[in-house]
Amino acid sequence: MTRKHRLALLIDMMNLAGRRFRQSLKSRFFLSVFGRGLWRGASGTIIFDYPPDLRPGNGERAVAWLDGDYTLPGGQMPAPGENPFQLAPPSARWQASLHGFDWLRHLADAEEDDARQRAARYIVGWIAMGGEKLRPAMAPEIVASRLAAWSRFLPQMRVLVKNDTLANVTASMARQAAWLDMTAPLAEDGLPRLQAALGLTLSGLIFDNGTERVRRGMDMLLREMKRQILPDGGHNSRAPDALMPLTADLLAIESGLAARNMPKPTYLKQTVANMQTQLVLMRHRDGRLACFNGGLEHTQGELAPLLPEGKRGQSVRYAQKSGYQRMQGGKTCVLVDVGQTGHGTESLNSHAAPLAFEMSHDRHRIIVNCGPNQVHGPNWHLASRGIAAHSVLGFDSDMDDPFLRHGAAARHLGARLKAAQWDVSMRRSEDKNGIWLDMGHGMFLASHGVRHSRRLFMTVTGDDIRGEDLLMPGMGSTPSIDAPFHLRFHLHPEVSAGLQRNGGSILLVTPGGHGWQFRAAGKAPIDIGLEDSVYMGRYGRPQRSRQITISASLGKADTLVRWALRYSGRMSRRRKGG
Repeated sequence: MTRKHRLALLIDMMNLAGRRFRQSLKSRFFLSVFGRGLWRGASGTIIFDYPPDLRPGNGERAVAWLDGDYTLPGGQMPAPGENPFQLAPPSARWQASLHGFDWLRHLADAEEDDARQRAARYIVGWIAMGGEKLRPAMAPEIVASRLAAWSRFLPQMRVLVKNDTLANVTASMARQAAWLDMTAPLAEDGLPRLQAALGLTLSGLIFDNGTERVRRGMDMLLREMKRQILPDGGHNSRAPDALMPLTADLLAIESGLAARNMPKPTYLKQTVANMQTQLVLMRHRDGRLACFNGGLEHTQGELAPLLPEGKRGQSVRYAQKSGYQRMQGGKTCVLVDVGQTGHGTESLNSHAAPLAFEMSHDRHRIIVNCGPNQVHGPNWHLASRGIAAHSVLGFDSDMDDPFLRHGAAARHLGARLKAAQWDVSMRRSEDKNGIWLDMGHGMFLASHGVRHSRRLFMTVTGDDIRGEDLLMPGMGSTPSIDAPFHLRFHLHPEVSAGLQRNGGSILLVTPGGHGWQFRAAGKAPIDIGLEDSVYMGRYGRPQRSRQITISASLGKADTLVRWALRYSGRMSRRRKGG
């Protein structure tokens, strides 16, 4: 790390320490007997509810929660029969997720009648236990999430509880809205501050006396959107699923502005449209999102309400600022990460795998990235962000660590990406035969003296995909001759894979019975194999899966590996994994 980068980290640490000190002082004061009067007396009449269709629940999660599985981002917590608010939190992230109440939507939309009754009891119980006095529960972005979740559930709660209980809930929401009005500017930089701005604006729309709060919220919201939302609609974290709650909240704000006959800024309308276009770009054939940079799949039911009818079937080819390319032909889709590295707060969950790709056919994923581990602690989390957890080329050892992992900077700033220039390049061309992507990056120049180039081709029909991965000595660099490397192609858990008799190809079969033949060749000796892997893109925790590996060693000159995926048609039966 250069002296310039170390100085930048020091400045970031000092700024963060100062901001957290100010936030701590103000939070302690507002929670003290002297400061509570500034917000505890807030009141108001609710005139707008968060549109429930924008954030639909997940039936699987509802059943798990009712059975006592309180797994949330930050940890697994199986505790049947227990109240989750009385459990010792496995991590600060889990505690924040619990107090944010985003999980409430799963219970609200569940088929079981008891689920909604239990959801109402959780809200009433949180107020009764003094949740408003708990510092971890009163971080601005957590208050914003909780207000949105409670507002979404209010139409159902009105028929579940008595009037005095409902009045108590409304009064708590008014107090939390007043708290958010005072603390939103103190939120951590990045997504938390944007979430706080969204919550502040929504809180003003919810209450009849919130007009001035709407104005302050919109000023903060537009400022943060211009800082964090890229011109093509992506978020600067580059996580596709970061857009889902943001888009839902922005659509809710648009609905609230219309209900209050308040003007909607042109920038807001255009940015929401760009974000919806980005979500369309990052969808696989199954209607779920690709798993890049810490993002999960999510369900088609969760994603569809965020997209206008006219955009749900549209095909978008690329997002230049966000750094993604889409190849589509016939029933086949390939998505590739060609983005530049970030290194600030936006990179706290970013992955280090330039040129990684995913591929789906019909309604089934075939080639995937492993996805993020959200429940097993920092070691698993970092491993899932590394290059070996992606469908791309990586050396077996001696690669520069891309993460801020040790020292005071890591403790204070988190495991963000280091400030490294990977120099990702990208050129796209299309003709009557298909689509070509010519890409490259310099992530290995410092450690191994080579630049990695990847060329992908897909036919117009989508039944033939060819790849070339080239390791080429950099200008003035000395290659690490004989350094071993692997090309990895992680497979979705539902795909079966078997080595063919000659060991030179692998047959992949989807649950729908569609077969794909994988082959590879190189100028130097290569070994093709099947190894164990894990997939975490659906739930944020590991599922057993397999991966295709191509192993080889770096040569004296250019080292080239060619591979191909060709559609074999419908199989008479689905083969078992080999």
